[in-house]
Amino acid sequence: MRQQRILLLQNVLTREQLIFNPMRARRPMPRTGSDAEFTKDELKRSMAACDFCESAYRQNTAEDALGRMETTLSYTAANAFKYDGWHTLVASRKHDPLALSEAELVDMFQLAFHWARRVHQRHPRFKFPQIIWDAMPKSGASQVHTHLQMTLSDKGYYAWRRSETPRPSTGLDTGDTSSRTCSTSTTRSTSRSSTTGPHSSPT
Repeated sequence: MRQQRILLLQNVLTREQLIFNPMRARRPMPRTGSDAEFTKDELKRSMAACDFCESAYRQNTAEDALGRMETTLSYTAANAFKYDGWHTLVASRKHDPLALSEAELVDMFQLAFHWARRVHQRHPRFKFPQIIWDAMPKSGASQVHTHLQMTLSDKGYYAWRRSETPRPSTGLDTGDTSSRTCSTSTTRSTSRSSTTGPHSSPT
């Protein structure tokens, strides 16, 4: 768990990318479904022994290398099954992802970018922030509790490559698509390593 190998594969003909971490196949996954009754039942069932809920997250989730970041509405936790060198979770203090208020949603995004800025301050070459939200089991989430995933890459955005003449800028990348081009040069496989604690949070 402490050392993980992350592969980034790119097809120059279709311009598709695949990020693969064999450890993610070992995640404990809940049952899946998509209708309203299943969703209601799964939300209720998952609250009984939720690792991310208020009474359990301090014992059942790990801190990443930056430590725990918290607000009154959300907090960060290390991700056990990473797909980039810097990859964390931002969990809401509300279990139900279908019942978030605007303030709770905004707070999660603000905390995610606060984490990204902290990473960038320590490691300036990591400057491409990306947020992934896979809510509920059918989308691949191993935890029903409201959470998103935040990564910070040093290679660029997934499925995109920076242009050969980067615009002059410092700090985190703003995501301006005018300076991005699809990668068509060579087929490549990039291996990334990531270090995580032994009790990181599965998602």
